[in-house]
Amino acid sequence: MLLPYEPLIKIAHSKIKCYNHKTQKKVKTGEIHTYNSKQYVIPLKNDQPFSCAEEVAIIKSEDYFRIDKLLQQRKLEYDDYLERNIALERELKELKVKLEYYTAINADTKISQLKKIEKEFSQVKTKYEKEYLEIETQLKRKNKELLEAKKEINSKEDLIKELKGEKEEGFLEKMKGIFPKKISEDKKHINNEKK
Repeated sequence: MLLPYEPLIKIAHSKIKCYNHKTQKKVKTGEIHTYNSKQYVIPLKNDQPFSCAEEVAIIKSEDYFRIDKLLQQRKLEYDDYLERNIALERELKELKVKLEYYTAINADTKISQLKKIEKEFSQVKTKYEKEYLEIETQLKRKNKELLEAKKEINSKEDLIKELKGEKEEGFLEKMKGIFPKKISEDKKHINNEKK
């Protein structure tokens, strides 16, 4: 289902299908060689959000849902923080209204009531600062956990790219880099035996 707005992350869930692909090729000697290769196909529905030739990164569903869960927890904590902040601001406004009211009262009662309000105000302020520090440390901790999760996913993607690069390079090509003379001599020896 396409959304009426552009999302931050485009997501399509699908299963990776694997097929063995056989290719036959005629060699100069007239023999037919059969080559086997694996093809990985990710089928997408018609309403998927990607366009042709668009590059995509693939992650496991469990990794995606783990990150999504962390983000949802962070959002809930942030919403809770905002609610507490709004409640504290409301309380501060009420105290300011009380303060304005008491300034209108005569001078004798004014001083004692003002001290009481200042005490309440300082209590609310210390309470607010304490809660703010707690929430800030929680947010820093959650940000750190999120960064660690992202690093873990990036390292897995790098490992996948590395493994994919090794598959494309092939075993003989790797060995050529290590023992170039020995492999070329072995190939000549094998070709001479075939003749």
